[in-house]
Amino acid sequence: MKNFICILAITAISVVGLNAGNPVPEPQAPQGPEEQNHVGRSSEEIRSMKVAFMTSAMGLTTHESQVFWPVYNKYWGEKGKIAKARRELVRKIEKEPATDSQLNELIRLLRAEIDVWERYIPEFKSVLPVDKVAKIYTAEDGFKKYLLNLANERTGK
Repeated sequence: MKNFICILAITAISVVGLNAGNPVPEPQAPQGPEEQNHVGRSSEEIRSMKVAFMTSAMGLTTHESQVFWPVYNKYWGEKGKIAKARRELVRKIEKEPATDSQLNELIRLLRAEIDVWERYIPEFKSVLPVDKVAKIYTAEDGFKKYLLNLANERTGK
């Protein structure tokens, strides 16, 4: 845990330093009240945690981080818009019987998320070796699990 906190602090300082002269757009992932507070931290804290977690999990060098994060932020912004629409649709389906059009829309949104990933792979490969590009997915998945564990600890589960 100490190593993770050290990596988090170093990455946060690096990101702030890198952004000082050339701001990188923040990921535009949907951030409703339940997403912001489920682990008791602000969206900015969670973003910093994500940067540190993924940087470590992917084994990014300083140079790789400098070129990766601007590309990833664009990718995450596009993916986030689609994911928000998908979550809203799923919430509707959970509350009432689904229709054929809702099922078709859900499939369309899932395909759109995959399409975004496929569109960004060449761009990711232009700044990272292929093994680190593959680790983007596993790092994102690992971070989701990490946040779920934090949320469970917070709620005593």
